[in-house]
Amino acid sequence: MPTDAASLLDARGVDAGYGTMQVLWGVDLDVRPGETVLLLGANGAGKTTFLKSLVGLIEARSGHIRLGGEDITKMRSSDRMKRGMTYMSEEDGEIKVWAGFGQRPDGMLDHGMRR
Repeated sequence: MPTDAASLLDARGVDAGYGTMQVLWGVDLDVRPGETVLLLGANGAGKTTFLKSLVGLIEARSGHIRLGGEDITKMRSSDRMKRGMTYMSEEDGEIKVWAGFGQRPDGMLDHGMRR
């Protein structure tokens, strides 16, 4: 996957997990403006772990994550939200977390909060 300033979100070599249990090994993702991306996998494949590492809810053990060219790998999740990152999960039919990213037509990142 190419990496350059045209990427909205660029993740390279992301390792992550919980405690001593490693869940992700070297995951890459490149999202460009206007693209729609689907993460598809079996239960336990690491989809949620990857998304949580992107938004900073869990720490990426290695690799890097860039948003609009800025390295956000070690940035706090609250600061990632200020830059437009959001994440939403559902558990038992109830929305638990809203934290993803989007891009407005003017090219700026949109972090509008909706429930």
